[in-house]
Amino acid sequence: MRALLLDYINILEHTHINIYDLETAVLTIGDGKKKMQLQINQQDKRVRRIFNNSRWDQGGRFYGGWWQRCPKNYRKKIQFDGIMTAEIDFSGLHIVILYAQEGINYWAEVNEDPYELHGINDIDPDVDLRAAAKLLLLTAINSDDTKKTFKAFRSQSANGSPEKKMTDGQLSAMLHQLAQKHEPIANKLASGAGIDLMYVDSQITEKLIEKFTYVYTCPILTVHDSYIVPFGYDHFLYQEMQAAFEEVTGVTHPVVEHTTEYFDVIEQEPHPDNPVELQQDHYSGPPSQRHLTEMELFRKFKGKPLWEDWVPDWTAVY
Repeated sequence: MRALLLDYINILEHTHINIYDLETAVLTIGDGKKKMQLQINQQDKRVRRIFNNSRWDQGGRFYGGWWQRCPKNYRKKIQFDGIMTAEIDFSGLHIVILYAQEGINYWAEVNEDPYELHGINDIDPDVDLRAAAKLLLLTAINSDDTKKTFKAFRSQSANGSPEKKMTDGQLSAMLHQLAQKHEPIANKLASGAGIDLMYVDSQITEKLIEKFTYVYTCPILTVHDSYIVPFGYDHFLYQEMQAAFEEVTGVTHPVVEHTTEYFDVIEQEPHPDNPVELQQDHYSGPPSQRHLTEMELFRKFKGKPLWEDWVPDWTAVY
């Protein structure tokens, strides 16, 4: 475990990981008391694995790296050594794992949106019902009683949002419907099961890190149940996510989904050996001068070649 982590960190430390179009390498994230500045730099890349309760079978997730605190709309602009990336995540991972532990293949046997509810009327119509149900369900799985669940739900809701104002009674009614919808795993709600589920998803993540570190020898970033790889390697990531999930849970065919897509513009891409002015990005504009300057300084400091061996010549977005 330790050797893998150190080898993985070594790959990250030798990869320039950046948001390509930021003129200033700082993001303001959160709001109210949770508002903070996120530095996008090459120092905050060290990853560690944290277990809980002095046990090796609880927790175990990989933490660290500025990208884990980075909003999704910025993560899609991450580049590795100037190469665009793609992100894929598991759909409803903890729900699907809980069903798997009951011997049920959720997507094969149930195949419903796990967060979709109907017939809840006694709430503000401006509440995003699916998003609220998702937050409540996942919070309940990670909490050990309902009062803490409701308090945590409101704490995680945006300031000024209708979700922030939901009462315990409204949340209780919603949680009851979720328990009815997910009757096979209802006993796991407000049970503290989340700490055990984190260990399961950390095993999946460990297998993916191992595969990309030793087989593909290219960087991979993890955001618990979501993974970022160089564009082109997402085809391999898709297959490896399914294989890792099956190996850990014994259940086949999890639903994995791209959160970034570039297929519609791939044929327009310039070759990376072309001058920088010809490498204009087709997604949101050209890279910032800050990004280009920092990447060149990083390359010289690390003694890196123009292109690492993992850079694909078969398909990539530059």
